[in-house]
Amino acid sequence: MNGTARAAALVATATMALAAALPAVASGAPAGRVAAAAAPTGSSSAAAAPTIENFRFYESSVFVSESAEGWEGSVSVRSVVGGGDSVFVSLTRAGESVVCPDGSEDLVNFDLTSAEDATEPGPVTVDIDRRLRTAHADAVVDLTLAENPGCGGEDLVTELPARHITLDVIGTTERFRSSVSGSVTSAGDVDRLRDYDLARDGTGTVTIDGLLAATSSDQSFLTYSAERFFRHGAMPATPENAAPDGGLGAFAATSRTYDPPDGLGLLFEDAFVGATVGPTPNRDMRLTASAIQVRAVRCEDGAPGFVFSELVGSAAAEVAIEARLAAAVAATTVPMEVLVLDDCTGGSTVETVELPVAIDLTATGPSVRVGSAFAQVTPGSGVERIQGWYVTREAAGTVLLGELAGPADLAFISRASR
Repeated sequence: MNGTARAAALVATATMALAAALPAVASGAPAGRVAAAAAPTGSSSAAAAPTIENFRFYESSVFVSESAEGWEGSVSVRSVVGGGDSVFVSLTRAGESVVCPDGSEDLVNFDLTSAEDATEPGPVTVDIDRRLRTAHADAVVDLTLAENPGCGGEDLVTELPARHITLDVIGTTERFRSSVSGSVTSAGDVDRLRDYDLARDGTGTVTIDGLLAATSSDQSFLTYSAERFFRHGAMPATPENAAPDGGLGAFAATSRTYDPPDGLGLLFEDAFVGATVGPTPNRDMRLTASAIQVRAVRCEDGAPGFVFSELVGSAAAEVAIEARLAAAVAATTVPMEVLVLDDCTGGSTVETVELPVAIDLTATGPSVRVGSAFAQVTPGSGVERIQGWYVTREAAGTVLLGELAGPADLAFISRASR
């Protein structure tokens, strides 16, 4: 795995780790985490002491793509500082082609997996050099083989107890450093996570007794990760971002369900409307809308059927968003492309209609600031940095799209960095 691919994986991993860490803290620290309650600050917003957690581990993975048995996927091992060693297996392969009862073709598929941090029945031994030059693992863990016969059939699951796994990786590149941080702040409530990584790309070999012969891969890596989590107050609710980079935005959605006579007619419709103000100097303003409608009909042969309609459109509009995100108003006529799919005939039509579109929102929640930053230092390549933030507030108000008008079920108003 090259440095760029590894960097992308780190960003995705740390971003998911932030989301996963927030609710996890409330229920207690997992094994290997070191948790501490900081001394009270004395501020009125701190009813309880802040929570601080530190989590450090060494990890090595081999990505399999050309095994003799046709397996693809990865085998990873982890050694938690102050905790234990574990294994994670996630492999898949395609089997033979099969003909389904309707005459179509499908493939039999096999998935070979372990528990996410497998340790049973053991032993599991992971030895990763602290300078990330080599890794060796020797483990005995339970695996699961799931065979999907294709054609919509149910999986046939077979438990494979006590399978012996070995993994060896040698680092082949210079170490590179990466860090990813994220924070969510609202008034006195703060959640913050920082993930720091040292890593090397390398070559590796993995075997699984009776399932995977010794398979080598140049898509392997070794890494050391240190995560630090901090929470002050309660976990802030985090509305989504509706703003473009460097601009302002508002979003609202509404949904309606109907019970037509005899069950024929409009069953439900969903509408989504977004208003944006672009970055300076142009500050382009637009109103974007989409909708989905489903109608129940009686086909010519008397059978029940459905007509699906999808509407999409965008137009320049006057958009007014208050500087502190307290309110947002926008309205215009938008040319909407309407795609209609007829379940009875299998046919479709496309036309363009002009419909009134508007939102009128007032903020109902506090400002929530969400920030993230990524940095990677690679020898010979310099430093790569990516960072950004957005501020958003939950809102309430009304939505209009054609004949659909009513209160918003979901709405928020936002501002974002460049």
